[in-house]
Amino acid sequence: MRSRHAQREQTVDLAITVYGDGTYSSGTVRSLTGGGLFLETLQFLDVDDPVHFEMSLPTGRQTIRGKIAWVRDIRGYDRYPPGMAISVMESDPEVRAAIDQVLRASE
Repeated sequence: MRSRHAQREQTVDLAITVYGDGTYSSGTVRSLTGGGLFLETLQFLDVDDPVHFEMSLPTGRQTIRGKIAWVRDIRGYDRYPPGMAISVMESDPEVRAAIDQVLRASE
């Protein structure tokens, strides 16, 4: 499946907690791409906030850095769940390769 950004996208159902600067948001990851993820939640952080979260990858449990790309709140979005898009800002090639491995396995 290709996302609108021409990246591999995997539909997932993974509970995670995202930590910001003294704040956090818990929710369920509903989609994952090499460039980020969508976290379904009602606990919003601010756009551009730097965040980190842990995810189980083929290389083991990894802490991944990112930032909040956009927020979809509950007002006016009957068809789509509320939540936040998180851009992965990870520069570690091993973590990037592990995310790509998860996406390839879903094809």
